Amino acid sequence: MKWTLTLIVGLLAVGDVRADVAALPGTKMVHAVHRIETEQEFPESVFLLVREGWRYNPAKKESKYVREPEFVELSPNKPFIFRLPGPLPGIEAESREEAYLFVVKRSEIKPGMSPQEVLNLGAHQLEWFDYRTTLPSWSRDKERALTYRVQRDQSAAGFEIVQIGQNPMRQWEIAVGAVCLFVTLAVVIGGLLLVRAILQAPPPPKYSPPPG
Repeated sequence: MKWTLTLIVGLLAVGDVRADVAALPGTKMVHAVHRIETEQEFPESVFLLVREGWRYNPAKKESKYVREPEFVELSPNKPFIFRLPGPLPGIEAESREEAYLFVVKRSEIKPGMSPQEVLNLGAHQLEWFDYRTTLPSWSRDKERALTYRVQRDQSAAGFEIVQIGQNPMRQWEIAVGAVCLFVTLAVVIGGLLLVRAILQAPPPPKYSPPPG
């Protein structure tokens, strides 16, 4: 059972790799809608979201690589919601972006500084966001909302961001676990039956020299 759980974790880790890899068996890729929330105010800190990647300009009919930071206001009553463009199997898109969430101490910021100038102060990265996420292939959703919570911790940044809510891949994990368990039991039972058959087989006839 231990190696079964290890296999599931390994498959999910492969699914999170940023490279363009095919979806795992029984899964599909859909666009992600990211929702960042918090349960308290952080007046001593400033948050920035950096969008980075290729952005298509339909007027000029060309793609340009961008890296755009923006200030993000986080409060208990105002979650920050955003969506990133990108291609998916069967869905072509000229733009393709990812995003990063950073935090900077407010005491280090001078009045009138731009988001890029604040970012250059040595901001701490809290999270990376992809434009897509993985769902079971039987899901009818064409996009999925992912919710995160920013909260304090003891790290150098002073914050951590955790994903909350229902795991969209939970049903797939259960299905894979059931298949792995079935295969394990089949191999064990098959091995036991083979050993039993060998032990119960009649001994080979003894050699008798020909007479004379």
